Amino acid sequence: MAKVVFESYGYSELDTPAVESEEILSRKAGEEIKGQLFRIEGDLALRFDLTVPLARYVANTSLPKPFKRYAIGKVWRREEPQKGRFREFLQADADIAGSSSMRCEAELIACACETLGYLGFGKLAVKVNDRGILNRLAEKFGIREAEKGKFYRALDKIGKAYGNAAEAVRAAGISNPELEEFYKRIEGGGNEKIIEAAGELLGNETTNNIEKIIEFSKPYGTEKNIVVDLSLVRGLDYYTGPIFEIQSEEYKLSIAGGGRYDGLIGIYGKVNEPAVGISLGIERIADLIKAPKKKVKRAMVIGIGDVYAEAVAAARKLRANAICETDLMERNLSKQLQYANSRGFDFAIIIGEAEKKKGTVKIKDLKTGNEKEILMAKIADEF
Repeated sequence: MAKVVFESYGYSELDTPAVESEEILSRKAGEEIKGQLFRIEGDLALRFDLTVPLARYVANTSLPKPFKRYAIGKVWRREEPQKGRFREFLQADADIAGSSSMRCEAELIACACETLGYLGFGKLAVKVNDRGILNRLAEKFGIREAEKGKFYRALDKIGKAYGNAAEAVRAAGISNPELEEFYKRIEGGGNEKIIEAAGELLGNETTNNIEKIIEFSKPYGTEKNIVVDLSLVRGLDYYTGPIFEIQSEEYKLSIAGGGRYDGLIGIYGKVNEPAVGISLGIERIADLIKAPKKKVKRAMVIGIGDVYAEAVAAARKLRANAICETDLMERNLSKQLQYANSRGFDFAIIIGEAEKKKGTVKIKDLKTGNEKEILMAKIADEF
């Protein structure tokens, strides 16, 4: 499905070699991933993602801009295997090289959300931050260059080792009450409140990229998914600007992420070109697709008398949130209830001539026997 969606947006497939220079990979990996490289003889290592090899290709090839590519391939990291994490795993990447416009970020986020939507992920939260904001925060509060790495790594562990940004700041060994107070101030705030607070502290231009991403996402309908999160870091050192991470709200897990890496192509000796990309974690997505879903309620709509149209209408309302049947054999109430119980349904939705006139339905809990009457218009709210 990722391939179909990427190609519909005009991305061309391009795979790259699995082996890269260890020195280049180490320089752009970040501390945590640097220790996870699979090194092989001759100062080489297996790629830890699909982005660094792409940068080398772009730096050494004359291409029309913007260059839009996708790749679905294996990468390797020497980390402790656990659910959703493997030493060899598949990534599906989409990247744009040659444009500094935040339209690129908006398109990549939309492309990923569309792919995930086709795969059955309903509610998605797109967390967005900017490495420029993190760097300005560090400068503003006097965090020395040597401490920045600890600061960023601590923020990156929020939700894993630390409960919030203020706690992460203390855990990094940074004693700065003002920085802690800033994060406390924006905790739980909406996008506008966070952008306003960052602008007041660091200068309004600091949040320009994030504001543009939100604005450019509106035509795609994905602006409603965006959550500004000034503690988002992303672990790779090559990110230079906006960064983003897509979470499944149902599972509370990250399933895609990426960001802008304007300095990466230049390390291969070519004039720097702007670039941005996003990556979907195939194994984690596959695990979640196979995971048991929360129990869906099952209901039988029982019509008594000349209420067939009302029964079908009620079933249609319910099917967005429940498994629902109507009677296809014109049976009486007793027989329909007997059928519903034999099939293990949770509820019977009963509509008779009296309910039809009042615009109501009766909902009977087939496990407890409890019964209540509600307006037909509100039936979906019960499920």
